[in-house]
Amino acid sequence: MHALEQFCSKKALASARGIYDQHRILGSVEKDIEASDSFKAAGAEIRSTEEAVRRGVITVAAPWSKRIGLSVLGLRCARLPALSSTIFSSLAGNWVLVLMYRRCCTSAVNGLFGLASEAERSQQNQLHPLPRRVAEELIVLAAMTPFWSRT
Repeated sequence: MHALEQFCSKKALASARGIYDQHRILGSVEKDIEASDSFKAAGAEIRSTEEAVRRGVITVAAPWSKRIGLSVLGLRCARLPALSSTIFSSLAGNWVLVLMYRRCCTSAVNGLFGLASEAERSQQNQLHPLPRRVAEELIVLAAMTPFWSRT
């Protein structure tokens, strides 16, 4: 970040903090991000490194740790013949959070979302068969995820 940009950013942040104080609005100063090129905000990982800016690409994605953990979990689940209702629901819900930043990739998981919906309607935690086409959806997501926004 250039000196002028840093100055303007710090000035804007100081102004916002002053307004919060003036109106007695509670804030979280410890969560404020100052002069960082990689950070998390509102559940997203934002990377604006000098290299990314030079390439004209500032990336926003679900946090790397969440994506890679979910990929590994998806691969392990894909090996199984069946999953419980809660696992289907958790997998689908977590993939929704990740795919919100890559909406076009939701087309790769139609079967997973359908099975998760069916599993939630079952009212109790029971085993549901994992069709190979849905296992393949999990594998495709796991394979694509590491390439999303890691500049």
